[in-house]
Amino acid sequence: MAILSPNYELRNTTQRVQGPTFDTIIAEIKRGKEIMRELVPNSQKCYLPQTSTTGSKPFIRYPAAKTEENDDGVTVASWTKFFKQYRFFGKRFRNFIRIDIVANSVDDNNDFYLEWLGFVESKLFILLNLLSKQQEIQEIRAYPHSFKNKQQHDLGLMDTDIAKFQFVDTYFFGFKLIPNTANQVINLEEHAIQFCQKLDFGRIQKANTDVRILHFRREELPRELVERY
Repeated sequence: MAILSPNYELRNTTQRVQGPTFDTIIAEIKRGKEIMRELVPNSQKCYLPQTSTTGSKPFIRYPAAKTEENDDGVTVASWTKFFKQYRFFGKRFRNFIRIDIVANSVDDNNDFYLEWLGFVESKLFILLNLLSKQQEIQEIRAYPHSFKNKQQHDLGLMDTDIAKFQFVDTYFFGFKLIPNTANQVINLEEHAIQFCQKLDFGRIQKANTDVRILHFRREELPRELVERY
């Protein structure tokens, strides 16, 4: 279904929504719905008409959220569950694909890296779509933001191979395998090669730009990254 942008020269905002992205959107909508059902069991607004005795105006009353006791025994509203940060590196995914987008400036021109970064970011959906077609992968999801240079050092993501580049942006895909395949050897190299070949068509200054794709298990990721995100 096409969703048009509200600005002049209407554009289809869902043009690049692929299967994995669509599955993520639907899953999060369903998860939010279940949380709302738990917080507000009777989530129907109540219309109270004007009374003849008091002459008060009609108003709409919404049911209160469920409450729970905190560690101090104080009853508080549990809306924090609805706004709780999604733990991407938590228990949902055990396997991750790391994509490092790196470059050095050319003639002290930093705009060159922004062009390279934007080009690779616009193609990441291709890699996501390729991996989703792997028979053993049950679910795959992309982390929506990249980790930049300063975050690389803070989270322990920087290593000697990418430290030699001035600019580094790192993206992650998390994926879940179908049951009974966790101990099997799964070859994802072909998908990575296909993705890199597509990047080479639009790649300039090959000596100053590169992309690195690696696989990690959750226990192999830096502890700071797993605990914070």
